[in-house]
Amino acid sequence: MDYREVAEVIQKGEAASRQLVHRAKKQLQDGKPRYAVSANAQRRPLGRFTQAMSSGDFATLTSMLAEEAELIGDGGGIVTSLPKRMQGGRRIAQLFYANFLRYGDATRTELAVVNGRWAVLRFINGALESAQSYEFDGGRIVRVHVQRNPDKLARLARLARLARRSRRVDCATALSD
Repeated sequence: MDYREVAEVIQKGEAASRQLVHRAKKQLQDGKPRYAVSANAQRRPLGRFTQAMSSGDFATLTSMLAEEAELIGDGGGIVTSLPKRMQGGRRIAQLFYANFLRYGDATRTELAVVNGRWAVLRFINGALESAQSYEFDGGRIVRVHVQRNPDKLARLARLARLARRSRRVDCATALSD
């Protein structure tokens, strides 16, 4: 079965089906579960990491990222994102720190449950710029997924507004399509 056929079966785009296959192969190669830490156990360290992002605390950012951490960006072919995976906790911390220097007070972050897991919603000048999900291995972050696809973010922003109105943080499955 080629990617086009897979996309038809799962009712997603061809690029999305490629990404799903890639993730599945990687998970099988790694031989370990994709999520080693429960979502509830992630909330406290993710809040600490988000605070470090918001305040430009480079030392905390660096200490919370595993040395072999990776960051995966997804702009959906619509907006600019990283062209390939970024490797290394220190490099990822530098990226977050650079974003703090560039945007400063124009940035606001929120913790929300997206697709059943805690995530960070990052707003720049009031607009949702990205949804970031994190994978932990014990106490450190090993993988960051940054979703920047504006179509997916628009759905998520609508759900986040509704969640804030009802004082809920669960954004359901906004990014799964």
